[in-house]
Amino acid sequence: LLLGLVALVLLTRLAIRRRTRRLALETARLESVVAERTRDLAAANERLATMAWVDGLTGVANRRRLDQFVAEHHV
Repeated sequence: LLLGLVALVLLTRLAIRRRTRRLALETARLESVVAERTRDLAAANERLATMAWVDGLTGVANRRRLDQFVAEHHV
């Protein structure tokens, strides 16, 4: 009986250790995905900001960009 209990405890510990390792790997993978998507989102936001500052037809900076420039340089 005692041997059976010891075997059960050891098997339980092994199962817990495997699951913990698997969860750690999945967490690392998900963190990598989140970091990649965060970089992609930052790049998209940068492109959108640039698009918001430039007139689509002429390619010249627009009033929104002028207002930002004035605010940044206290002109």
